[in-house]
Amino acid sequence: MRRRLLTLPFTILLLASVFVFAPAAAPAEVSRFDTCVGPYTDLSGNVHVFCIAGMRVDHLTTTPVTPSMDHYTERACWEATVNGAVWQAGCHINSYTAVLRDGEAHVWHITAQSVYRVTDASGTYDCIGLDNITFANGVTRHEFSPVRCKPAPA
Repeated sequence: MRRRLLTLPFTILLLASVFVFAPAAAPAEVSRFDTCVGPYTDLSGNVHVFCIAGMRVDHLTTTPVTPSMDHYTERACWEATVNGAVWQAGCHINSYTAVLRDGEAHVWHITAQSVYRVTDASGTYDCIGLDNITFANGVTRHEFSPVRCKPAPA
């Protein structure tokens, strides 16, 4: 019985800390975007237009004491044209998580994948680009960002 009485204050303290220090999860913010930049003409007289459309979901979780956490995911597709012909088109998905102290990211991690088709003077290629990056206390701790392209099927 004495053992049970000794653990009761610790149980109450633990439960109280869960309610007092529980993260305050704000509702996720959803934003959609659909925009084009251009047309603009380069020094060679080529006319460029870049369009992108997608959606971003941002979720900020704060605590009464620092740190807090920000997480977002984004899905978007884009198309870039030169003189009316598609030069590059594709889609990407990003996931970003940051630990914030005093409103600044002290640790963040991003993963991203882009799948796209690019056409240049040598031909048309299907490409996949990956990003996996971790940054902490002013230093990049991990970075893996390969891009692989292969000739597109005719």
